[in-house]
Amino acid sequence: MIVETRTDVDTDFQAAGCFCLHRDELLIIQRQRHKAFELHWAIPTGKIEGEESARECMARELMEELGLRIDPCKLEELSNFTIEHDEVTFKYVAFVLRLEQRPPIHLKEDEVRKCDWVPVHNIIKRRVVPYFYNTVQALLQRLDGSPRQPYLFPVPEAKSAKRRPS
Repeated sequence: MIVETRTDVDTDFQAAGCFCLHRDELLIIQRQRHKAFELHWAIPTGKIEGEESARECMARELMEELGLRIDPCKLEELSNFTIEHDEVTFKYVAFVLRLEQRPPIHLKEDEVRKCDWVPVHNIIKRRVVPYFYNTVQALLQRLDGSPRQPYLFPVPEAKSAKRRPS
């Protein structure tokens, strides 16, 4: 698995994900058994369809997966990566959505097994999708304002992740 900020490579598709934050907690979802990276935890994410923008994609995915209706203009762009994993290359845009209160969640059960609000720094205790830690690093940098150097690192879960076609 390679995660880079390169944009000069051909990609198979584009996707967007969103860090939904309420105070110091992050909304994470557990993927269903039949999905790619089954039973791994992640942020809400989806493939960009047709001519929609990454923001429009994320608003649609939040509605489809969690029943959250949001204004795409409220999404703050966090990072933009090119991810190569299992011979698939895709562009991934991550957003932050800051919530004043925890919204009611209505899971689309064929997509999402369950969800949880967790302190951002405790995410390491979960089995997450392989490229998750790279975007979490960007989030932590945004939240605490520290000048962290970007770095790429292998994730133990990547070795055990069983990727299924989506």
